[in-house]
Amino acid sequence: MSAERVILIVDHGSRRPEANEAVGRVAEKVQLRRPELVVRWAHMEIAPPFVPDVIADCVAQGAREIIVHPFFLADGRHLTETIPELVAQARERHPDITIYVTSHLGEHDALISIVLDRVDALLPS
Repeated sequence: MSAERVILIVDHGSRRPEANEAVGRVAEKVQLRRPELVVRWAHMEIAPPFVPDVIADCVAQGAREIIVHPFFLADGRHLTETIPELVAQARERHPDITIYVTSHLGEHDALISIVLDRVDALLPS
């Protein structure tokens, strides 16, 4: 890792490997659009890599800022409790590192366009 700033995309984690691999593919696409940053991904639970481990790895490799992006649609318990707890623990373990948390995907206008694109793809022309 050569960048001091890292985007860390965080999802829930699944028992299905193909579901876990999806966030990795998203991270790769984000990396292609933002080559000046390092883009990593982690799961909160169930399957590795886990958030604390990836944060520790990023810090060990020279990260000074970590931008956590919750890859979630709804503002549920994981967004209001789990991710803030994980970030608070990481801040305690790595007090010299700045850790930000973005808004989750939520009801962003771009998602509305995606829903309509998917529907339109199924409708006859």
